[in-house]
Amino acid sequence: MGPKPVASTIVDAGAPAWAQLGLAMLAAIFALLIVLLRDLRAFIAQVARAEGQRERREAEERRVGAVRALRRHEDERPDRQKAALGFASLGCAIDALESLVRDTKWIEAGELLERCVEVVRAAKGAPPGEGEAAANRLAACLAPGGSLCDVPARCAMCRAALSDLNSDASWTLSSERDGTRVQYRRTDAALAIKVDALVDGVRPADTLYVWRETSAYNTWFPMVTASAELCEVSEADSILYIEMDQWFAYNDMAMRGWGCNCLKDGYLLMVVRPVTQADVPAGVTVPPMKPIRRLLPSQRVLAEINILVEPLSASSVRFAYSLTVPLAPSSPLWLVNLVLQKGVAEIFASMREQARKMSANDPSSAHVRKMQTADGKRLASWLGARIDPYVAALEGRA
Repeated sequence: MGPKPVASTIVDAGAPAWAQLGLAMLAAIFALLIVLLRDLRAFIAQVARAEGQRERREAEERRVGAVRALRRHEDERPDRQKAALGFASLGCAIDALESLVRDTKWIEAGELLERCVEVVRAAKGAPPGEGEAAANRLAACLAPGGSLCDVPARCAMCRAALSDLNSDASWTLSSERDGTRVQYRRTDAALAIKVDALVDGVRPADTLYVWRETSAYNTWFPMVTASAELCEVSEADSILYIEMDQWFAYNDMAMRGWGCNCLKDGYLLMVVRPVTQADVPAGVTVPPMKPIRRLLPSQRVLAEINILVEPLSASSVRFAYSLTVPLAPSSPLWLVNLVLQKGVAEIFASMREQARKMSANDPSSAHVRKMQTADGKRLASWLGARIDPYVAALEGRA
C-alpha cells in the first residue's frame, strides 16, 4: 500500500469522531487566528497613519503659530505704529484711503476711514479752512458711486468672514480626516459648512488663481456644467454666472466675488455674494433663469461664500472655505449629510487637485492653459506681485 493522501493525515475518516471534531476545531481556530492577525496588522497600520497625521498636523500648527508670532512682532515695530491723524491732515488720509482701496486692503481702509470720521466729528464747529474742504471731499467719496462708497460694507464683511473662518465658536465638527476638518452650523433658514485644511504642494498664488478664474469653474467645481465671467470689474473683483444642470434639478447662481489683501495680518480673503440686475454696473446683464424642468423645482441659489488663504511657505498654505446656503428647517437629515460629505468636501478636494496641477505646470489643467493667454498672464502677474514678496519675506528671502 502506498502512503495515505495528505488530507487523510489531517482528518482521517477512519479516526474516532472525537478526534475528527478536535482536529476540525483546531483548523477553525487556526483560520480565525490568521484573520485576527490580518485585522490586527491593518489596525496597527491605521493607528500608525493616524498618529503620523496627528504629528504632522501638530507640526504644521506649530509652524502656523510661529509665523503668526513673527507677524505680531513685526506689527509692534515703532515704524509700523499708526501715525497721528488730525483735521489738517485729513486730505492726505483720504489719498491714503483711495490707495488702500486700489490695493484691495478693505480692512485697513475701514480702520483708517473710522479714524477719519472720528476726526470730522470732533472738528465740528471749528473755523473753516483746509480741513473743511477735506471733510466735504470725504462725504463726496462716501456717497453712492464715490471712490470710498464700498469701504464700510466690505470692511464689515471681511472682518466677519475672518472671524468666522479663524474660529471654531458656533461650529459643530462633522468630520476630521487626513488633516481636513469639516464643520457645520445650522439655523432656521440656512446651513453653513466650513472646510479648514493645511495643504502642501501648492503655490499660494495658484490657490487664489483657481478661485479667481471664474470662466474655468465648469472644469473643476462639482456639479457646475457651465460658467462665465459676466464682467471683470478689476483683477480682484469679478461678476460671474454659473449653471448646475443635473438630471434631478437645474440651478444657477449669479454672484460677485472680490478679494481683500489682509497680508498685514497674514491672510488673503475672497468674499462672494449673490447679485441681482440692480447690483451690477451699467452695461452688465445678469441672465434670467432658464425655463428648464427637472425632477426638483429649478431655482437661483443665493449662496454666500468666504475663502481664506494663509500662506505658510512657497509651497504650503492654510486654506479655509465656508459656504452658506438657504435650507428650510424641515429639510431631511440625508440632504444635510449630502451637502456636508459630498458637496463641500468634494469642492475642497477638487480645488486642491487643481492648485497642485498648477504648481506642477500640468498641461491637462485648464488653469495652466489659461495662464498662457494674455488675460491669464496679466491676472497671474497681478496676484504674484502681491503675494510672492510676502512669501519671500516669510522664508527670509526678502
